[in-house]
Amino acid sequence: MISILPNWHPMTVHFALALPITATLLLSLARAASDRAFAAGAVQATKWTLGIGIAALWASIGTGMHAYLTEAMDAAAERAVRVHQYWGWGTAAVFTMAPALWQKHHPKRVGWALLTCCWLGTASASVTGWLGAENVYRHGVGVEAVTTAEAEPPASDTR
Repeated sequence: MISILPNWHPMTVHFALALPITATLLLSLARAASDRAFAAGAVQATKWTLGIGIAALWASIGTGMHAYLTEAMDAAAERAVRVHQYWGWGTAAVFTMAPALWQKHHPKRVGWALLTCCWLGTASASVTGWLGAENVYRHGVGVEAVTTAEAEPPASDTR
């Protein structure tokens, strides 16, 4: 593992959030588009973006579990991380179900069930991301402490 990082979760989590949310926006554009060629292109882009996003979600869960098992934290932080984990699992499950909702007989069309599933996943991803930020900024999870010598600013040059 790279020594400057306490764990790999911060490197995977951004893709896990950005790609599925982008796929949801593309899907919404495809549904609203009156131009069939644009809609078909947006649907194709959504399939790739969502597929890679789902892989990133599961990678993020794996790296998050590794971080949880290897990082030291107090009881309050551990409770907060567990809530973040539950939301992460739910987000991954919702987005993983989404490809099953593609209309088999009209693969270029966007059904309401698929769109609803992706928007629920997007809402869940937003909560998961917020909880993850709370873990870092409120509880200090995954943040290395800075020693006093490192925290002091360099002496100013007084000429």
